[in-house]
Amino acid sequence: SQLPNSAALSSSTSSYQQPLVPGLYNLVPKDWLRTWRRYLKDPELSILPSLDCTALFCNSHGMLIIPPHVEEYLIGVRKNLLGGLGTYPGLIFEIISAEEWDALQRTFKNSADISARFCLDGENITWNVAVCMSCDVFSYTPIHSHKPIVYKLHS
Repeated sequence: SQLPNSAALSSSTSSYQQPLVPGLYNLVPKDWLRTWRRYLKDPELSILPSLDCTALFCNSHGMLIIPPHVEEYLIGVRKNLLGGLGTYPGLIFEIISAEEWDALQRTFKNSADISARFCLDGENITWNVAVCMSCDVFSYTPIHSHKPIVYKLHS
């Protein structure tokens, strides 16, 4: 099943295999996620900062900007989501499962759900919001793949 009003990303190469099992996933900032996981182990640590995923959205259009390292991982250019990012100039985001996202939402019951969520179905990547094709808030030139990428908006 696809998410409504979403953008889909698919590779036209028949040998393409998605790096994650089909399912629903979310993007969260790596530094925040590390703090969250420490907090789960020891809630006495400190106050957990608010989850802020607004860096994933362009200011001009309010649409999703997929971090280059995430896009490269999802389309098969990168074999590891976080490997080789030592000189990466932008914010680093991690992928979490729907189960971990649900646990996070239970902790932050009154927080706004401003997130980047995607669904993998074995062939397509479908985002919960439209992907901006004009803006590059990460100011990063991605590694180009020989696999063509097609973005489509679903109604």
